[in-house]
Amino acid sequence: MELLGPLEVELLELLEVELPGLLEAELLGLLEAELLGLLEVELPGLLEAELPGLLEAELLGLLEAELLGLLEAELLGLLEMELLELLEVELPGLLEAELLGLLEAELLRLLEMELLELLEVELPGLLEAELLGLLEAELLGLLEMELLELLEVELPGLLEAELLGLLEAELLRLLEMELLELLEVELSRLPEVELP
Repeated sequence: MELLGPLEVELLELLEVELPGLLEAELLGLLEAELLGLLEVELPGLLEAELPGLLEAELLGLLEAELLGLLEAELLGLLEMELLELLEVELPGLLEAELLGLLEAELLRLLEMELLELLEVELPGLLEAELLGLLEAELLGLLEMELLELLEVELPGLLEAELLGLLEAELLRLLEMELLELLEVELSRLPEVELP
């Protein structure tokens, strides 16, 4: 028992000096075997005393710390894989369901802006006359009805084919054609007025 104190100190000093390098080199198993061999050769009496318990507790603490680090890294990798798989499975359905309303609202807003710009560029005479309010309200109502019908028929197939850019360009082209046809019809119905 008199040797237990100095040996404890020597063992702890050895652990403090040698252990960091051994852990970095992943030689934890070699350290355990080396320490047990030292104890068996040099201190057979102490193997039956309190030192194995101290060694076991120290090694368990080190193993727990190393295991937590490994588990943390492994779990992060697994979570990243799970997230990617979940996105691949769930995202297409969610995009089709959630973005349909957003797309409809956004296209309506863009088409209203396009209509106002087109009216300003193509119909300067009407902009200066008193018929602008009537024409703008009438055309916006007709275009919204036409757009809703077109979206209900064409949009699901186009979304599945990932042709959103083509859809926007095609709808703008169709609506410009519709606008010109509607303007011809509406203007033919209006009484002739002398514009300044």
